[in-house]
Amino acid sequence: TVRAARLDKELDNIPGLGKLRLSVVKADVPGRSHRALGGLVRLLRRDRPHVICSFSAGAMKELGDDPLTALREFRTWGYEVGFVGDQQTMPLAEMAEALASTGERNLWLRPLTSRFDFAPRD
Repeated sequence: TVRAARLDKELDNIPGLGKLRLSVVKADVPGRSHRALGGLVRLLRRDRPHVICSFSAGAMKELGDDPLTALREFRTWGYEVGFVGDQQTMPLAEMAEALASTGERNLWLRPLTSRFDFAPRD
């Protein structure tokens, strides 16, 4: 059994880290990245780091989670979602379909730069 912990709270317990800013996050847990990042959401909202995460729709479905719902959740955290290497984003429903047919892909969660930025609607 692996103990689960909220990473943002664990980091708060390390002396001296409270003054540092999180600038980049890499989450390499296919099918579970959305859950891992959920434990970091307070810091994601505070520091607005760029996030690279592996995303596997098949592995996510095995957990009983919906890939499109996870993609939409990233947007509620203030992130635009795209594939690593692509300059353009696509509607989240199209992205979920593409992920369902390709297996695992790396996503780039780009922070919206201000409260006036809006990610494209799907």
